[in-house]
Amino acid sequence: MRVFRVLSPLLLLLMFSGCRPRPMNVLLISMDTTRADHLGCYGHDSIKTPNIDRLAASSQRFAHCFSAVPVTLPSHTTILSGRYPIYHSVRDNGTFHVPADLPTLASILAGRGWTTMGVIGSFPITKAFGLSRGFQYWDEKFPPRPDVLMPLAFEQRTADAVTKTALKMLDDHGGEPFFLFVHYFDDHRPWQAPALYARQYPQSPYDAEIAYLDSWIGELLEGLRKRHLDENTVIVLTGDHGEGLSDHEEETHSMLLYNGTLHVPLLLHAPGVEPGVIDRPVSSADIAPTVLEVLGISDGPEMDGFSLLHDPGDRLIYSESLVGRLSHGWNDLRAAVVGGRKFILGVEPELYDVESDEGERNNLASAEPGKVRKIRKRLLDFIATHQGPYPLAESFSAADSETVRKLRALGYVVSERKHDELEELGPITPEGDPRPKLEMVEIQSIVRSLVNEHRLPLALEILGPFRRKAPEDIEMIRLELMIRILGNQPGEAVGCADLLEKHPLHESRDLKSCALAHRLAGDERGSLRLIDEAMEAGKDEGLVLLKIDILDEMGKDQEADTLLAGILKASPCSEEALWTRARRLRLSGAPPGSLGAVYSEIAHCAPDDPRVPYNLGNLRFEAGDDDSAQKYYETALEKSPSYIPAHFGLALVLRDSGEAAAAAKELEEVIRNAPINSTYGQKAAALMAELGIPDAE
Repeated sequence: MRVFRVLSPLLLLLMFSGCRPRPMNVLLISMDTTRADHLGCYGHDSIKTPNIDRLAASSQRFAHCFSAVPVTLPSHTTILSGRYPIYHSVRDNGTFHVPADLPTLASILAGRGWTTMGVIGSFPITKAFGLSRGFQYWDEKFPPRPDVLMPLAFEQRTADAVTKTALKMLDDHGGEPFFLFVHYFDDHRPWQAPALYARQYPQSPYDAEIAYLDSWIGELLEGLRKRHLDENTVIVLTGDHGEGLSDHEEETHSMLLYNGTLHVPLLLHAPGVEPGVIDRPVSSADIAPTVLEVLGISDGPEMDGFSLLHDPGDRLIYSESLVGRLSHGWNDLRAAVVGGRKFILGVEPELYDVESDEGERNNLASAEPGKVRKIRKRLLDFIATHQGPYPLAESFSAADSETVRKLRALGYVVSERKHDELEELGPITPEGDPRPKLEMVEIQSIVRSLVNEHRLPLALEILGPFRRKAPEDIEMIRLELMIRILGNQPGEAVGCADLLEKHPLHESRDLKSCALAHRLAGDERGSLRLIDEAMEAGKDEGLVLLKIDILDEMGKDQEADTLLAGILKASPCSEEALWTRARRLRLSGAPPGSLGAVYSEIAHCAPDDPRVPYNLGNLRFEAGDDDSAQKYYETALEKSPSYIPAHFGLALVLRDSGEAAAAAKELEEVIRNAPINSTYGQKAAALMAELGIPDAE
């Protein structure tokens, strides 16, 4: 570990010439779950990423950059701190927290006069997990979740929302110098690229998401140029990790340490840094020390990474995954890149040529036993000497009950193990090898993604053989139950519910699912019985709201009114309860004034919620007041520039006003950003056809 004290050649030249350099801005772009080999500039010849490729042409492009860990929160902790996970001890999403005293680019630059801003695309790096510390302005406003059985994906927002928010943040707070961190999540499952991109890549929804993301990265870079900030801004573009895509039998990421999930893009664009391709292996831990050197900060904290502006010679690049051990009790995996070879420490040693064997098909361990012994020893010594003041046994906690509930709903296995049982380097045993055990975990992840993508028949087809192979596996039963409910199959849903009820767990989420199955089958009383049983297990407002829905269906309006009043008395600003109240009023045919009053209450509790002006716009549109409707829709878009329903509502108003060109512009926004299988995407395409405007390809 070293302190970097070497200034860049550009800054040295300026200093020696008597010029005081103008402080440079920093734009750090992180593309979650992005493999390097799925970008045009890294040789992918069937995908169009013109904006990233254009940036690469004027940047140093690092051909072999390795993520420190194929998991979002720990990887970003390394990117921002320059420290490996064995030092900062953040090892997984949800159950870890970034140490409060860990220096990061945000905290370092904020302390030296930079305005620090962050805009993120998903739940794993929200404030709850500590990565926002040091950022003076931080935006993690995600759109309201759709009304679904239960969440199967992280809260997130799309690239258009992230980009528009980042540019607005620059306008509002971007006094120079600034550090802007922009995190995109589109490449992560579920893959729901807009039709404009999904149609271009029908065989690869992953590539469709990357192409969509590239278009908005282009908008971000163009926004920088229009604000005359591009010439004095250091731009770093990278990925936190990749995606397996079936390489080495890993479809997703987090468990294994092959290049599909570790080889990430890395571009460095900075004044005075000559463009070109750098072939030597580098690490995501190198980003923070590089930024500090380019900015001329020579007295920063110690970091594990090296500045990318220099070749450090013989070094060890470290990667790890402890997810299997923490979640399932399997072996953890460690990897090291040394001297052109990548070594993976596991039950059987693996050694690959970094440059000539990108797919890691030729294991050189038996042919080069001396290198295996040498790198293995260096790796074990590295682990022993690079541990920080945050022991794994102490840092493995952090998830509160609400976070645990969310993680379990997403299929995470949240360990209940005692902290004192955890050592930094776990035992490596043949029975603990994660690779033979990975299939069931991967299948569950894929099926969840397919459900989110509304591809229910395919989800059921993939799940079927594994349900038959493990008929008592509770996670498999849960998944089939969700698919049956969402697919409106009451008999099959109740059959799954009966299987689930035989298990002694009786978690609230399971009872809720079973209640929904019985409701679908028309058994309201059975559904209420299960809801009441779940409510006895713990307070859950969502269950009460579900009970209100069922009581409404049974015609028990007074009992439903009492329950809803009870929620609002205890929590006057319960948004879901207020929206339930508004929905019930609308279904009952209440006058617009009553609905408007409820929307005003919601606006008081959630002033930034675009749904309020949107719904008010709908009321005025239905009443024939197009002028007021347009103002409300525009207000919704001021609150959330990417709110698709408001774009569509505005298009309807403009169409009725005879402004076909303006309507088409709003519809193009919908088509460009709404998922291919979404209702609004389909409606927008139909309305474009009605206006006689060809759908964009």
